[in-house]
Amino acid sequence: MAAADIRLVPIDDENKLGDCENLKRKSTKYVGGAMWLIGLAYIHRHMSAYGIYDGNTMVGLALLNEATCYKIGEMMIGDKFQRRGYGTAAVRAMVERFRAEARFPEISLVVHKSNRIAIHMYERCGFERKSDAAWDDNFEIMECRL
Repeated sequence: MAAADIRLVPIDDENKLGDCENLKRKSTKYVGGAMWLIGLAYIHRHMSAYGIYDGNTMVGLALLNEATCYKIGEMMIGDKFQRRGYGTAAVRAMVERFRAEARFPEISLVVHKSNRIAIHMYERCGFERKSDAAWDDNFEIMECRL
């Protein structure tokens, strides 16, 4: 199980970027690797990259929109940290962070319908299925009311 001290640490050019290179993913079926997510954060300026840390060890990475709404854009946990509860702990940390800020009434995300493990995890963290994504009915939108 994941440690209790999961932290979300902003990633920028001077802060923790090197740690991202150590996160490896064999499968990119649902989400790309760490450097791909960093590239998305650079392209989509409304998204911010956060390292998911257990103590001093980066175990994953998340892209969050905090500017115009609360949205979990992407999240990945490195292969060697899979199935230890880090994803659940990280999502709960994001929910608590957004709940404390209270600038928007909900958090949204998009998940591939075949990613049953992620859907179950999000549901355990308080997210509900809302609708199919308008651009592709293989994806669904989930929301968590704050």
